[in-house]
Amino acid sequence: MKLGIRLKLFLLSLSLIALSLGISYGYLRQTLDANQTLRIEQELTQRLRLVAHAAESARLLPSEPRRWQETARSLAPLCAARVTLLLQDGRPLADSEVQDDGLAGLPNHLSRPEIAQAQKTGYGQSTRYSATLRRRMMYVAMPFRQADQGLGVARLAMPLTAVDQAMSQLHLALLVAAVLGLGVATLMSSAAAHLAVRSLQKLIDIAHRMAQGDLRTRTGSAGQDELGVLGRDLDSLADTLSRALTELRRMESLRREFVANASHELRTPIAALLSAVETLRAGAGKDPKAA
Repeated sequence: MKLGIRLKLFLLSLSLIALSLGISYGYLRQTLDANQTLRIEQELTQRLRLVAHAAESARLLPSEPRRWQETARSLAPLCAARVTLLLQDGRPLADSEVQDDGLAGLPNHLSRPEIAQAQKTGYGQSTRYSATLRRRMMYVAMPFRQADQGLGVARLAMPLTAVDQAMSQLHLALLVAAVLGLGVATLMSSAAAHLAVRSLQKLIDIAHRMAQGDLRTRTGSAGQDELGVLGRDLDSLADTLSRALTELRRMESLRREFVANASHELRTPIAALLSAVETLRAGAGKDPKAA
């Protein structure tokens, strides 16, 4: 299928606009997600400091699991997060969402990235998908000192459900804005392509009339863009052709006038010659004196 210039311009503009919107959408989505996650981490870290301070202030020994559990459960509502208190070797001391008799069944947390990082640098953070809870979780951890001067690790865990929901709403708003922007841009690009093609079609029509011999028509272009320059060039070409045609007509008129004058001037002597030839043919050629 042969595409007209209007459709080509429209498709090109639409493709560029769609590409720009896609890049902008991807960048904004990633940036907003990172900013929201960072904000949640900062808030959760502040709560973690309070938990670590409370765990140190409790002055509890590892041999007091029930009091550790009570501490963890009392801190969890204040932090709006799951509180886990660990020994330095990764064994759980308390967990706000686990019953007392279930602590023994909890796995060692030493290999968890946030725990390893907290023991190494004093603070650890990890965001990962929990297959058990089927949601994204953020974990932050920080060491604290126990009553026996041994080190423990406090960890907070919070589901990012609210963040994911907020991001979904933001993504939907961005998507709707992108679609609306694409629609408006489509209308504008279509109108721009129509205006450009209309001006070009006018030049094509005038050029066709000039090619058919109508050199009196003019484009009257006054714009400074490419179409304006093309229109003025067509007008200049028509002026040149008109002058050349006028000159040719003048030369043709001179030629006809010359031929008419030459014919008139040659008619009398030729008539005399013809008369003499006819006289000679009539018999005067036999009379030397007449000849």
